Amino acid sequence: MEATVIKVLTLLAAKDYVQLAEFGGGKRMAASDIRRAMAGYPFEASVPSRSIAEFLDIVEVRGSFPRRWSVCCPVWTKEEGRSDLTVEMTVTETEGELYAIELDGIHVL
Repeated sequence: MEATVIKVLTLLAAKDYVQLAEFGGGKRMAASDIRRAMAGYPFEASVPSRSIAEFLDIVEVRGSFPRRWSVCCPVWTKEEGRSDLTVEMTVTETEGELYAIELDGIHVL
């Protein structure tokens, strides 16, 4: 799961909102929604330089098949390191290296 979340954070840092929306299935957040959420934050997103596993807030969706989780992860920034900006997503288990995601929101907690 960590590799999937790192991909999300990497796309945010690269400001590749179109690819991030596509990776997220475009169901809940379009590229324009992601761009608007990031434009409202005064710092520049960056990719964390260490493991983020301890920072993930993961809640399994009981009885789901395939398995699904609600995941919240802080965004790292060049100015702050770990910030108060949070990405919320629904992560679904797949057979591949990366899990499928749906972006649920990006906001300050």
